[in-house]
Amino acid sequence: MKQALRQKSISKFRAYLQAIAQANMATLMEEYQMSAQTLENFLVESGITAHIEARSKERGKAEGKAEIARSMLASDFSLSDIAKFTGLTVAEIERLK
Repeated sequence: MKQALRQKSISKFRAYLQAIAQANMATLMEEYQMSAQTLENFLVESGITAHIEARSKERGKAEGKAEIARSMLASDFSLSDIAKFTGLTVAEIERLK
């Protein structure tokens, strides 16, 4: 009888601990989501997001110009023609060789 009572008490205690763990996990998830949203709002409001997007576009354009210049070099275009079409300087084009 005592053993059965002890087992029942242990089972109830385990269920109690699981309920606490689930409640804590839900609270942590809510706090994480609020923190993530707060960070996102800060990045947008402070202009950091726009700055990152602008830098990414600049890098993409620069990579595109370099790719075009490499193709033109491979096709034996003159450095001056490559500079004219890509907007790169002759020095920048020479570094791509």
